[in-house]
Amino acid sequence: MEVLDANGKQIQIGDTVHLIKDLNVKGMPKGLKRGTKFQVRDLTMDDEAVEVKLGKSTIGLKPEYVKVG
Repeated sequence: MEVLDANGKQIQIGDTVHLIKDLNVKGMPKGLKRGTKFQVRDLTMDDEAVEVKLGKSTIGLKPEYVKVG
């Protein structure tokens, strides 16, 4: 199954992606800012989320909020 970013480009494990808009994250005092870069750790099949590492934890982002590059 393909997971596509906001521009329709395929996301693969190991790619560097960055946010295209500010996001609020539950449990964090501040949200994530647009332009923040992440390394893709895994692609989930159940809800088409991209798992990225944030500090010591891993979070899932919807692919329509990230761009490969």
